[in-house]
Amino acid sequence: MRALTEYRAVTSLAWVVMPDHIHWLLQLDDSLSLPSVLKAFKARSAHRVNANLVPEQKPRFLFPNSGL
Repeated sequence: MRALTEYRAVTSLAWVVMPDHIHWLLQLDDSLSLPSVLKAFKARSAHRVNANLVPEQKPRFLFPNSGL
């Protein structure tokens, strides 16, 4: 949220962080679409969460090189 706000892609009007999701009221800049903002937010947050997991909690893939 902070990175998108600092980049001026969105204006955060209000947010609430819940245990397993967020509620985020935002105003989009004219240059970006809602899907692209959500994609950027989800990608960054997923990387941050995964980086903080201990090895036993990290996701395991059926085919390690494919991401499946």
